[in-house]
Amino acid sequence: MNEPSQSWESRQEALDPDREEERRSVSSSVAATLQARGVDLTGKESSEQLVEMLDAVERFEAAVSEAGGDRMVNDPDSTDPQDEAFVLPRRAADESPFDYAERVRRSARGITRGE
Repeated sequence: MNEPSQSWESRQEALDPDREEERRSVSSSVAATLQARGVDLTGKESSEQLVEMLDAVERFEAAVSEAGGDRMVNDPDSTDPQDEAFVLPRRAADESPFDYAERVRRSARGITRGE
């Protein structure tokens, strides 16, 4: 019988020995998606942090699309963006994943409000 202090995640790992490999695979995929969208990563982000940042980036992209922006023109590497507000914010070198995700969400809210 499991000890009460054993976490849910620990019990799941015991039931599925491939769980950690699946988590690494998903984390690698999410990291590649973020990097393809211009987000700088340190390689130290946890799977939860990567998902948090991807969620924020997807919300930002949805706000840009709803406002009529084109992600191709407003790419972070674009030399002539349609609107600076439509460009995904760059992650600062010392910015935590949570802080970056929150800043991207604030930018998305600003687009939605027309700020």
